[in-house]
Amino acid sequence: MKGKLYITATPIGNLNEMSPRAVQTLKSVDFILCEDTNHSKKLLRHFEINTPIKSYHKFSEAKSIPDIINQLDAGHDIALITDAGMPTISDPGARLVSACHQNDIQVFVISGPSAVINGAALSGMCEKGFVFVGFLPEKNKERQNILRLYAYLPIPLIMFSAPHNIQADLEFLYKNLGNRKVAVIKEMTKMFEKIVFIDLKDYQDIEPKGEYVLVLEGKPKQNPLLELSIEEHLKHYIEQGEAKKDAIKKVASERNLSRNEVYQIAIKL
Repeated sequence: MKGKLYITATPIGNLNEMSPRAVQTLKSVDFILCEDTNHSKKLLRHFEINTPIKSYHKFSEAKSIPDIINQLDAGHDIALITDAGMPTISDPGARLVSACHQNDIQVFVISGPSAVINGAALSGMCEKGFVFVGFLPEKNKERQNILRLYAYLPIPLIMFSAPHNIQADLEFLYKNLGNRKVAVIKEMTKMFEKIVFIDLKDYQDIEPKGEYVLVLEGKPKQNPLLELSIEEHLKHYIEQGEAKKDAIKKVASERNLSRNEVYQIAIKL
């Protein structure tokens, strides 16, 4: 019988958030894959977990997967943990999970802390959803590509930021997106947890200390013609050479109005 892979969440700061099921799972598997073995040893020692551990991080991920799949095929149960939170979410593991699915190996998630979900809940800004971006790329071109995809959405963006990047990340967002509200959350679940709401223009007010989650206000791209009156909107298209009936059709569509409503204004032009 093939073994199973257990994607196991670990605390993002407060050790009391480690679930009994996570502890039981980590004690029962044949070995544990860790992003940083030295970091994980402290966690495992705290919960008296003596299961053997192996290193599994982004630099070794690709070459490690074939051997891990062989171990699972041989019947070994394996757990995957990260330094904090849920593996595969801005952390190694997604490639391994995909390889397991391709090889008909069962994968289970052991629920637990997630900085993404905590940030969404704490901000009070995500009732209608959000998009998780992860860490912004280091290279400016790659950052620009991310913004092209997600800059103008009606729902917030959630991203992570390290203390040495926080001001640069906020400055980049301000210079490329303009002024928006952002919830800046640091040291989540720890003693000095704090959330502040600022405008991006005030990015220099943020002290670069601690691990950060940012929840950035969503802002759909506005059609500048919608700032005009309906009459001015119609005139804009007519002056561009549109037939009045076509101008009525466009204005009605862009303003989500019935054609008859727009027609009643158009006949007065």
